[in-house]
Amino acid sequence: MSKPETPSVPVSEAHLSLVLTALHRILPRLNDPARAADVQATLTLAVARLEAARAAHDQEMGGAAAVGSELAAIIGAAVAVVLGRPHTVLDTKPAPVAVTWTNTWAMAGRFQQYSAPKVR
Repeated sequence: MSKPETPSVPVSEAHLSLVLTALHRILPRLNDPARAADVQATLTLAVARLEAARAAHDQEMGGAAAVGSELAAIIGAAVAVVLGRPHTVLDTKPAPVAVTWTNTWAMAGRFQQYSAPKVR
């Protein structure tokens, strides 16, 4: 008898679920001074798991890392200067690389063909 297939969860999602569980667990303790050490330890663990989730996501995406926060801030500032009001950068996508070379011989041949008088 074969074992039923369980859907695989990406590693980044598994790390994020651990972060959310830890944060949900400490929310009621945030205002309790007696639990400050426990809250700090849990937050430190959550940050480490969040970094692990980010690294796993980068690896799952094949190294196509998103724009860093500093670069996103610079892009947002540039947009604000150009448009005259503040904007928030929500998403970035890589632009396709333009072809910088052209076949000049082919262009010259086409120009000669299309500019020649048509003899009938």
